[in-house]
Amino acid sequence: MVKATEGILGQEWSEMILGHGDWGRDGLLAVATRHLGWRLGEVVEREPGVSYAAAAQGIRRFWRRAPNSTEMQAFVTAPPRPIVKWTDLTPLPTRSGGVASGYF
Repeated sequence: MVKATEGILGQEWSEMILGHGDWGRDGLLAVATRHLGWRLGEVVEREPGVSYAAAAQGIRRFWRRAPNSTEMQAFVTAPPRPIVKWTDLTPLPTRSGGVASGYF
C-alpha cells in the first residue's frame, strides 16, 4: 500500500513520513486500519519513528478532514489491488473471511 500511496500522491514515502501537515501517512494508516483489517499496533511497529499515539491522532485527523477533501475521498476509494502481509507475502484475510484489497 505504500507504493500505491506514493503513486496516488506523487511523493516518496520518506517525504510523507517527515512532512508536517501532509496527510499521506495518516491516510495510509486510516485506510489500512479501517478497510484492510490491519490493527494499528501492527502498522506502527513496522514504521520506525511513528508512535502509537501519534498514529492514532493522525488517523482521527484524517477521518475528520476526509469528507471535505475530494483528494482524500479519491484516496480512500482508489481502485483496490490484492493485499499481502509484509512478512510472509500471504493474502491478508478480511473480517468477513475474504481477502482484502490494496497493497500495504
